[in-house]
Amino acid sequence: MEEQAFSQLHFIEGVSSIYRHRLNGILKIDNGHCIRQILFRDGDCLVVSSNAKMELPGSFLFQKQLLNTKQYESYLIQAADPNIRQWDLAVKDLELSPNEISQKKEELAEYILQNIAREKESKLVFANQTFPATVPMILSRKAFLERVVQEYSIDRIFSIAPKLKEGSTKLSLLSKEERNELSKEQQSIFDVLLHNSSVKEVFEASFLDKLLIYQTLFLFFNMGLITVESEDESSKRQFMTSLDEDQKVQRAEVENFYQKCKDLNYYRWLGVESKASAEDIKKKYQALKEKYENQEVKKLFNVEEQSILEDVVHKIEQAYQVLSKDDQRREYNQFLLEGKGHEFVHQSHTLKEKKILQDLQQAISKDGPIEALSFLEKEIENNPSLFLLPIAYAKLALKQELYRDVEINRKVFQFMKRAMTLFPYYFEIYEAFALWCKTINQLENAFRAYQKALLLNPSSLSLRKEMISIDIKKATAVIVEVLEKHKDHLSLYDILGVSSDQGSQDFHHAFRFCSKYFHPDRFFQNQDEQISKACKKWFKKMTTAYQTLKDSSKRKEYDISLGVGSVEAPDEESQKVFMNKFLPKTLHGRKYYETAMECLEKNDRMGASINLKLAIQYEPDNPVILNQMAQLEKA
Repeated sequence: MEEQAFSQLHFIEGVSSIYRHRLNGILKIDNGHCIRQILFRDGDCLVVSSNAKMELPGSFLFQKQLLNTKQYESYLIQAADPNIRQWDLAVKDLELSPNEISQKKEELAEYILQNIAREKESKLVFANQTFPATVPMILSRKAFLERVVQEYSIDRIFSIAPKLKEGSTKLSLLSKEERNELSKEQQSIFDVLLHNSSVKEVFEASFLDKLLIYQTLFLFFNMGLITVESEDESSKRQFMTSLDEDQKVQRAEVENFYQKCKDLNYYRWLGVESKASAEDIKKKYQALKEKYENQEVKKLFNVEEQSILEDVVHKIEQAYQVLSKDDQRREYNQFLLEGKGHEFVHQSHTLKEKKILQDLQQAISKDGPIEALSFLEKEIENNPSLFLLPIAYAKLALKQELYRDVEINRKVFQFMKRAMTLFPYYFEIYEAFALWCKTINQLENAFRAYQKALLLNPSSLSLRKEMISIDIKKATAVIVEVLEKHKDHLSLYDILGVSSDQGSQDFHHAFRFCSKYFHPDRFFQNQDEQISKACKKWFKKMTTAYQTLKDSSKRKEYDISLGVGSVEAPDEESQKVFMNKFLPKTLHGRKYYETAMECLEKNDRMGASINLKLAIQYEPDNPVILNQMAQLEKA
C-alpha cells in the first residue's frame, strides 16, 4: 500500500483532504498511547477502530450496559487475539438486529472521533487501499466531516484557521452546487455568503449562535466551499484574474528577479560579469531601472505589492552605487573573494561612516560649522550609500539654525530624499527628516515621516511623543495601528516604549504618557468606535506591561522568560532558559538572530556568522549575540 505522510497536518486537515479528493484507504492516527484507524471509500467512512481499551466495541457496549460484567470480562480475554473480529465478538451473545448493530457502530465511531478531535498532537499516516462496495458505510463523507468539526471550540478553530479570527477576513464561495446537500442552518449561512464577503458581515447578517457560525464557516472551508483570505490575499487573487497570460509571465519574471536579488551579489543583481566594464555596468543599470520603473510593469502588481518593485529598484540602485565607483568596487570584490559579500553593506559602510564623521568633528573644530557643512556635502556626493551622512548634515544645519537658508533647505531635502530611496528600512533617516520638517513648520510632511519611522521602530516612545505633539487625534490612531501591525513581535518593554536597561522611574514616566493619551476616558465621546476600541485594547496592554515591569520580582521573572537578563546572576537552569529563549528586542536584530539560529541548525556556519554580524549592528551590546559569535569563532 502506498502511504502518504500527513504528519504535518492537523487531524481536521487530513480529514479535509480525504473529503475533497474522495480518497480510498486507511487513515492511521497514532497519539503515542494508542492507534486508531479509519477506513474510507470515496471519502465515506466505513470503519472507525481503536486499540485503546475504553474505545473497544465491548468496552463501549459495557458502558451502555448492554454487556454485563461477566460477558465483558470474557470479551476482554478473547479481544487480545489480534485476528479476532471485534464487533462479532462483542455482539455474539446479544440479540441485536443488523440495524441496531449499525447504530451502535456509528455511536462508537462518534465517541472515538470526539476523543481524536480533542487531542492536540497525533501522527497521521494515510495508506491507499480499495474496499469492495459490499462493505457498508457508517457515515457519509459530509456527515463524517461534520462530526469532526462539531468537536472544535472557537479557540481550536482559530489555532488552525487563524484568519477567521479577523473580522476583515474575506470569504468567497467557490461552488453553489452543494447548497441542497446542506442543513437548513448551513443553508442560511450559505445564503448570507452570497451577499456578504467578510467574517464581520456574516456575523452582522446572521442570527445563529456564535460557535455555530464559526463551526459552519470552518466546515465550509474544509469542504472546499469557500476561500478564507486576508484582505491582501483576496485583493491579490482578484487582481491576478485581471491579468492576461502574457502579463502573468512578465510578473513571474519580476518575482524571479526579486528572489534572485536575495543572494546579495551585486553583479547578479545587475546581470553582469565580475569583469564587466564601467560602461557595461552603467548600461545594464539604466536598462534595468527603466524596465522596473516602467508604468506597464507597475500595472503587473496591485497597490499593496508595489513595495516589491520599490525594493527591486532600491537593490539595483544600491548595486550600481557600489559597482560604479572604482574604490568601492575593489573593496566589494575583496569581500566576495573572502566569502563575505553579505557583510559588505554593513561593514564597509560602518567603517567609512565612522572615519568621515570623525573628520567632520575635526572640521567643525578647525574650520567652523559652515566649512564643515561644505566638507560633508562633498562626502555625501561621493558616498551616497552612507546613510548617516545626510542625517549628520541635517543635524548640524539645525544646530546652527540654518533652516531658513533656502540653499541649505534644498540640499537637506535632496540628500534626505535620496537616502530614503536607497535605505527605505532605516528609521533614523525618516526621524531626522521629520525633525527638519517640523522645524520649518511643514507639519504634514513631519507627521508622515514620523509615521514611517514608527512603522520601522514601533517601540520608540520619542517617536510617539513627536507625533502626538503635531496631531493628537491622528497620532493616537496611527500609534495603535502600528502596534497592532507588529503585535506578534512586541515585548512588554516595546509596548510601554522603554528599553530593558531602563529603570522604574523611566517606566513610570512612560506609563504617565500612555495614561495621558490612551486612557479609555479620553475616548468616551469619540465618534470613531474602532479607534476607541483599539486604544482601549492597547492601554490595557500598556497597563499590564507597566504593572509587570515596575515590580522588581515580576520583572526579573519576565526578563528570564524573555531572555533579556535578570537583576541577579541566574543559576545554571535559569541560564539555560536565558540562552534557549532569548530574542533580541529590536525587530531587525531579532530577524537576523533567528536566521542565524536556523543556519546553525542546517550546519551553515558561514550563514550563521553573517547573520549574527548583521544582528550585532542593531544591538552592539547584546550578550547572547556576542556569546553566539564567540562560540562560533572558537569552533
